[in-house]
Amino acid sequence: MRESERRITRSPEAGHDLVASWLYGANEWSPEQADKHLFEIESICDRLLDDPELGRPRDELIVGVRSIVITPHVVFYRVSKTEIEIVRVLHHRKDVGPAFRTN
Repeated sequence: MRESERRITRSPEAGHDLVASWLYGANEWSPEQADKHLFEIESICDRLLDDPELGRPRDELIVGVRSIVITPHVVFYRVSKTEIEIVRVLHHRKDVGPAFRTN
């Protein structure tokens, strides 16, 4: 499979993170501003299809996870031959360690 045939997928946690981010932004700023920020996140995620190594390695969290900052959020993702999985989308001030710990 060619790299260009990769697709973007989201973990359930990332989906929840995006909804929570939009709700917060809509309440604090405006629905239009929340939409704009969500579009920025989606645009950067689409760029990962062309350049999956755009983010930095975050092996200290989980081997193979990378991150890219989209202020004020950080997108965490994994790359495989078939997909780029968005694992989490967390506020940059959040302690990310607990979000990646397995019990």
